[in-house]
Amino acid sequence: MKSNRIPIAANQSYTPPNSAEIARGQNEEDPLRLLLAQRLLYSKAKRWMALRLWGMGFIAIAAPVVALIWPSLSVAVGAIAGAWIFVGRTVFIVLERHLTAQAAGVQELFDIKVFQMPHLAARSPMPALEDISHLVGPDSEIRARAEKEKLPDWYPVNLENSGLTTIAICQRANASYSRSLLIITSRIWLGIISTWTAILIAISIAIGLTLKDFLLAVLLPLLPAFLDTFDLWRAFNKASIERENLAKEIEENLRGNNVTPEETVIWQTRMYDIRRDMPQVPEWIYWFARKRNEEAMGSAARQLSDKSREVK
Repeated sequence: MKSNRIPIAANQSYTPPNSAEIARGQNEEDPLRLLLAQRLLYSKAKRWMALRLWGMGFIAIAAPVVALIWPSLSVAVGAIAGAWIFVGRTVFIVLERHLTAQAAGVQELFDIKVFQMPHLAARSPMPALEDISHLVGPDSEIRARAEKEKLPDWYPVNLENSGLTTIAICQRANASYSRSLLIITSRIWLGIISTWTAILIAISIAIGLTLKDFLLAVLLPLLPAFLDTFDLWRAFNKASIERENLAKEIEENLRGNNVTPEETVIWQTRMYDIRRDMPQVPEWIYWFARKRNEEAMGSAARQLSDKSREVK
């Protein structure tokens, strides 16, 4: 009989746990601590992103208005806008990405613990165990805080599936869930860019600005914020495509019942890379879309569970 233990590295092999172990394991204290920690780290990263975006939004709204009222200040306003974008890209975004990378590493630890996967490589930067403990708080409060954040039963698990199928469905659910958030966010940013640009052009035409005045009083102060917003939209769009490609690849293997332990480890590594580099979704968008996305994720998981059993 052929063994299902697939070589991962020279001295490692991987045998997935069964679905009951995954369902039970994700609700134990240690994994819940990691989920709380990654949630808090992502929240901190989002604060730096929010500071950058609020400043950028204020500049996008206020700079053209100030320059229209006081044309002599247009160059100074443009310089201030450029300086804020510079600080945002050299300070705020560095702090945001550092915390995002830490959160991705902690979330990776959660997956590895729940899926009982081998540790293939060190993740850096990674907070120390003491840092995670300080961040999360007393062990006695972990379960209550996790339930308040709706973290138990993080992944949809069908006990009738094999452990291997469950892991692949969980990985696809994670990729697809994040993809939905990224698509929503990218559309919002594109709408902001288009709407505000159209408003400024309409106002400029209405008050009879010349092309020179439009360039100096409107476009120059707005350009840094516009370019930064466009780059952010492009980053969200790129990240959503990466998630979509991974979700489709996993789904194709599930539908054909071609999932192997080795592939789940490879997908896990790709998932970490995507998480580490993914731009943060604003907290209000996350909470606004959470219920609908979780319902869609659960429905997709059930469909793939049924399909995987049909082809056996």
